[in-house]
Amino acid sequence: MKKVAICVILNVIILGFLALTTDFMCYKIQVKQDYSGWAIYTKFSDAYTFSPIKNFINKYNEFYENKKTNNWFRPDEIKKNKKKEIVLFGCSFTYGVGLKENETFSRKLSKYTNRSVYNRGIPGCGTNHMLYMVEKGLSSNIKNPEYFIYTYIAGHIYRLYMPASFFHNLLIYYKEKDNKLVLQKDWDNWHWHSYTLRTLNEQLEYAGKIHSHDKKIQFLLKHLNRTQEEINKKYPESKFVVLAYSGEEDIKAIEKELTENKIKIIYLSDLSSEDFTKKPYALEDGHPSALAWDIIIPELTKKLSL
Repeated sequence: MKKVAICVILNVIILGFLALTTDFMCYKIQVKQDYSGWAIYTKFSDAYTFSPIKNFINKYNEFYENKKTNNWFRPDEIKKNKKKEIVLFGCSFTYGVGLKENETFSRKLSKYTNRSVYNRGIPGCGTNHMLYMVEKGLSSNIKNPEYFIYTYIAGHIYRLYMPASFFHNLLIYYKEKDNKLVLQKDWDNWHWHSYTLRTLNEQLEYAGKIHSHDKKIQFLLKHLNRTQEEINKKYPESKFVVLAYSGEEDIKAIEKELTENKIKIIYLSDLSSEDFTKKPYALEDGHPSALAWDIIIPELTKKLSL
């Protein structure tokens, strides 16, 4: 029994040490405050990343290394004409992880429509971050967009309850209070500063142990409707579009309520019968390839009469 007890204690100590070490490695970070933007972004410091996770983390550091200008987003695609602009929201799919600048959704859409396009997609983010950006105000050069297009993927309903991913520190999180969405203060999200607690919460959330799927869907509806309200206030002539790239069943569950609120819904399956989860339309990690956008954009512009 003594040997068993000793083994258990040693295992607990080792696991605890590994957890704390992981937190240490992932959160010894360099912080950049960009007051012309809308949030605080963080970057892993090479001084505190060790093998075997260093290469994995460096993949995401590319996101920050490439964003030393332009408020940490993809470069704005500016066209000097009188056509109304387009603003894109979303996650790494919209941002274009794994793609060169000339292969991204924003660059291709701008070239195809001859319009200015502003890519506000951020890897690891979701509906809550989009709402925050619209609520707090976009950059002043965005005057009067014709469309705000939000690319939805299935994982976004989980991100509503997970305000930051492991490679950035965007603690943007809304809670319901008196049937309204209320932005939480940073200290309300203290547990998200721990990679270990964050990972545990993610696994429980994905397993549906914290919030049911139905509750997540209704929470998603509130975020989308609130985004529409903010767009209507700040850009009354603009239209809000949800492009369901994946997770179509989530959007279909609230389609009636969204359309009643004048949110336009476009399903990827309505644009093409191709399987965008496989090559050549998906990269190795599942993100859209340049070819995927080549197929999607012409059909999308037809739906939007661009």
